[in-house]
Amino acid sequence: MKPMRKPADKGERENMRGRYAGKSGIFRLMNIDARLRPLKSRFEELATAMGDPALYADPRKFAAVSKEHADLKQIIATYDRWRKSSTDLDDNLELIESGSDPELAEIAREEIPALKASVQDLEDELTMLLVPADPEDTRNAIIEAGGSVQGLT
Repeated sequence: MKPMRKPADKGERENMRGRYAGKSGIFRLMNIDARLRPLKSRFEELATAMGDPALYADPRKFAAVSKEHADLKQIIATYDRWRKSSTDLDDNLELIESGSDPELAEIAREEIPALKASVQDLEDELTMLLVPADPEDTRNAIIEAGGSVQGLT
């Protein structure tokens, strides 16, 4: 049986949190949360608006609301997964800190690297999803593909 580890003090916990919170530590996590909370509120407003029958009377407004809702859907789904992974990571760190159950603390310690990787992957995915789309992406294009000329010197 392994010797019982003493509970982590606040400084050690912040060090562990920074070590498991990615390159820039807890501040990056707070920045992501602060940036995405308003988007989540907007997504919920759009979902409520799409339930209103009056919206369907105006096809242009319906199209605009539907497009914005669809644009936010993947971002919000990724954000929700990121929040769950971040919460699980915090819960494991608190469990380790409390030291109340050494076996559970050891299990939590083993889960931390996977949770850290998950949080980092989701942060990277969110970063890519938050890059603004090019307005030209929705426009039509005509592409001409011609055969090549052989034998020119």
